[in-house]
Amino acid sequence: MKNQRDGDSNSDKRTAAATNLDDIVAFSQTPEGREQTVAHIKRRGGPLYEADSKYPDLIVEVLTDGTRRLGRLVDRKFVKCDQPPL
Repeated sequence: MKNQRDGDSNSDKRTAAATNLDDIVAFSQTPEGREQTVAHIKRRGGPLYEADSKYPDLIVEVLTDGTRRLGRLVDRKFVKCDQPPL
């Protein structure tokens, strides 16, 4: 038999997770948070993605060797553009 506190406990866990997520997102927007995130991604060997103000509809993929490619994410996969739009 479920007691009333079981529902409260699950709700408390969700609230704590949301608070932790808020803290994580806030930290990720600080210079230290960005630095730690970039370092973590580089350690894992994956590419970085960033915006390019010249081409706001596209993203830049930065590979671990420093190669930069302009493209889009299609079905969660990076697709390189042959030519940037005019």
